[in-house]
Amino acid sequence: MTKKNIAKFLLFSQSALFLAGSFVAWTATTQRFIAFYDIEGTIFKFRDCAFTNPLLTSCFYGGVAFVVAFFWSLFILMAKDGEKQNLQQKKLLWLILACVLFAWSNYSYELYNYVKAAGDPVMGCSGVITHPLKTACFYGSAIFLASFINALALLKFSSFAPHQQLKNGE
Repeated sequence: MTKKNIAKFLLFSQSALFLAGSFVAWTATTQRFIAFYDIEGTIFKFRDCAFTNPLLTSCFYGGVAFVVAFFWSLFILMAKDGEKQNLQQKKLLWLILACVLFAWSNYSYELYNYVKAAGDPVMGCSGVITHPLKTACFYGSAIFLASFINALALLKFSSFAPHQQLKNGE
């Protein structure tokens, strides 16, 4: 497999990971919006609620970040200029790093509350936590981490962006 093919594969993988993350985050967030609306009668109530408004949860902001990263990755994928691709990929890497830190810190807090409760029900941003490895927060965190690793690998091959001409058949 040539470096050009590896870079192309990593670019497609990056977009696929962000699309999967968007699906996970927005599925959980949509379910919470529906439950919140059923109980409160609006999505714009922020005080004295039965549970936290989904607009204030980390899952909502993770979903926004996944969508932004997905469209940004498509922009990079379709760019014809290799230098522009590389520059945008480096900028996207910073967003992904921030998302990794945000997601894993939120998951750590959720895990802490789960362990502290010692078997009692615990409410996370995507609902009642039955097991910490079965939460949207964990899946989103794992997808952000995989995206970060993918983006780092892509930087290794960034001088071999798919749209650039390669010399000597590399």
